[in-house]
Amino acid sequence: MTKENLKAGFISLSAYLPAKKLSAAFTAKLIRFLQTHTLLPDEYVSYIKENQQLPGSVETNDEGWRNKPWFEAWVNSLSEKKQKDPFQGAVERRRVPLDPDSVRNSVYPHPMLPSDAETLACAMAICSANVNPDEIDLVMSHSQVPDHPLP
Repeated sequence: MTKENLKAGFISLSAYLPAKKLSAAFTAKLIRFLQTHTLLPDEYVSYIKENQQLPGSVETNDEGWRNKPWFEAWVNSLSEKKQKDPFQGAVERRRVPLDPDSVRNSVYPHPMLPSDAETLACAMAICSANVNPDEIDLVMSHSQVPDHPLP
C-alpha cells in the first residue's frame, strides 16, 4: 500500500438524544442504514420509522418529580441554597426507553443498553456524513457504561 492509497479522516460526530425529532429525509436514510447494517432491535427501528424521532421520552420536572409523594421530603433534605432551585436550572430530562428484550424476558426490565444507544449514534454519524458505508474501514464508538457490569 502506498501513501497515495492511504486515506484517513474524521467523518462525523453524533450522539443519541432520546426523543430527538428527525426530518423525514433523514429518518428514511437512517431506517435504511439501521435495517441493512446493524442488529439494532426491531422495536427501536419501528419506533423511529413511525414517530420520526429517536426512541425515548422527555419528562418535565412536574411530571417526574413535583407530583411524587416524596418530593417535599426530598426538597426539605437539601441545603437551604438548593431548596430555592432544587433542579439547578434544569427544566426537563430525557429518558431512554426500556430494553425490548428485557421487557419480554425479565420481571424487572432495564433501560436501553448502552451499545444500542452507541449503535444509533454511530448510524446517525454515518448517515450525516453522506459517505458510502462500504468505504468506511473503522467506526469508533465509546460509552463509559458497559451493557453488563463485570465484577
